[in-house]
Amino acid sequence: MVLNPSGQRRNRCQLEITWCLLPALFTLPARQRSNPSERNRYNNNCSLLSVDADIGLVRQSTADICILTASANITRDVYQRYLNPQVSPERLLRMSVLTSLAVGALAALMAWQLQDVIGILLLGFTVNSAALFIPSLAMVYFSRWNADAAFWSISCSLLTVIAWTIAARLDGFPFAQLDALWPGLLVSMLVFVSLSRLKAP
Repeated sequence: MVLNPSGQRRNRCQLEITWCLLPALFTLPARQRSNPSERNRYNNNCSLLSVDADIGLVRQSTADICILTASANITRDVYQRYLNPQVSPERLLRMSVLTSLAVGALAALMAWQLQDVIGILLLGFTVNSAALFIPSLAMVYFSRWNADAAFWSISCSLLTVIAWTIAARLDGFPFAQLDALWPGLLVSMLVFVSLSRLKAP
């Protein structure tokens, strides 16, 4: 939903007023205290609370932009472009909301299971390396390459890496101890080459 300029200005003014009033709300009770040491301790607590709030806002805005980017990629780049080009704006808006909820739930599940920043970064770099290597190589070194083949190659490689990573955390899948990069790279190459051959002019 896109706000008109007047609505955007009104929301911006409300945010600025709220942001300006927050320090006053924190410091007003402290001014009413007569004990200097107690007042200083209260001011220190308010300063720490303000820093924690700033860090929380930075984390929230980073998470929001990641969720919205993933939702836009799924609804616009996948659903509208390949599956239903004639989709109405109302249906596309509903799908974007549902997709954002699904992506947020998936991100919360990943954060719960992978409580390690290095592990999350490793998964992200594995997906990038496995899914983007073959299409990027073809785009640079070959004059003819198929965009549809590149898209499905990236998508299948992404699903392969995620499924392989989940299988590695479960019992009964000894083959999944192999790094997820290699099956993802193999799937990407097979899908890209196969679709490029099928859709060759």
